[in-house]
Amino acid sequence: MILLDFFRTAADQPLLEDKGALRRLYERKRREVFFGLVFGYSFYYVCRLTISVAKKPMIDEGILNPQQLGTIGFAFFLAYAFGKLTNGFLADWSHIGRLMSTGLLVSSVILLILGFTKAFLVFAVLWGINGWFQAMGSAPSGASIAQWFSNKERGTRYSIWSGAHPIGEGISLVFVAAVVSALSWEWGFWVAGGVSLLVALWMFKLLADRPRTYGLPTVADYKNDHPTETIADDHDVNRAQLGVIRNPYIWILGLSCSGVYVARYGINSWGPMYLQEAKDYTLITAGLVLGWAKTFELGGAITSGIVSDRLFNSRRNITTLLYGLLMIGGLVLLYLGPSTHLTSFDPAVKSHFQSGPVSEALRQSFAGKGLALPRNASIETARQKD
Repeated sequence: MILLDFFRTAADQPLLEDKGALRRLYERKRREVFFGLVFGYSFYYVCRLTISVAKKPMIDEGILNPQQLGTIGFAFFLAYAFGKLTNGFLADWSHIGRLMSTGLLVSSVILLILGFTKAFLVFAVLWGINGWFQAMGSAPSGASIAQWFSNKERGTRYSIWSGAHPIGEGISLVFVAAVVSALSWEWGFWVAGGVSLLVALWMFKLLADRPRTYGLPTVADYKNDHPTETIADDHDVNRAQLGVIRNPYIWILGLSCSGVYVARYGINSWGPMYLQEAKDYTLITAGLVLGWAKTFELGGAITSGIVSDRLFNSRRNITTLLYGLLMIGGLVLLYLGPSTHLTSFDPAVKSHFQSGPVSEALRQSFAGKGLALPRNASIETARQKD
């Protein structure tokens, strides 16, 4: 019961009467929450991808083989899938700051433990548990953004928050790879886990509950930005959740997400090892190449929401369709790339296609390879990033 009370959202408080104090508190909370979501969630990815840069050293030392690593990855994603399903519902009833911070805290402790073990079964069980707690990041982040930012702000805020993905991936693929290369795979887990543990403790301080629990109005009232369609009973969360499950477009979106995730996590999970095995890259070079790809992904992630808000009146589906079509082009180029040089360039192309508009530098690079892209080319994946 004490544990449930810890995670349960607090009761609504009377609204603050001092308008100046209300505004100052609201804006401070909004800054803290958003910074905590972006920076904190980036370290969810550090806890998720450390094993990717440690795979080849572990195989070379005979700790695990590729089949065992595949099984470990399956355990993670199976738990992650069920965790996202349940934790998304729990986020509607929870103190999101505590829920997200706890998820990262447990993941970081698991990384610290894995640095001390070489047993396949221990790896599989702990990595599966890690998948469950990793699912405490994405859906609660979206819920927190909805609680603290109005409808007209959410596209921009969500796209900036999406920058947490390439930031965390870049930290893993570059800095954790450097630690593994310089020291050992064990130190990769220990350093990533230790730093993530500190970030989790910091998240407990920054992230917050709903505005009403602090005597603040809902963000729709605060920003005078009310949706055109509202639920008849604002407190009937169960009815709203059931409506989501019955919505066929949600299932279509989920199916499209599954396809994108095959490509995305194929690169994230096996990209470093592929570049080392097939292209004779060192671990450092493979990490730098894939880290370079994440700079393109960051640009696309940040701009995609801005484009949807300002050009398409917050209609995310149009932006998603345009970006998704060009993402497919990036995947084709990645598959057909004939040379080591082009292959090293293609992950950046693909990552950018997952997250945002084609930059001028990217267009010039294509032109140098005899390919032309229209000046207004832009793409986005048909999914919520998580």
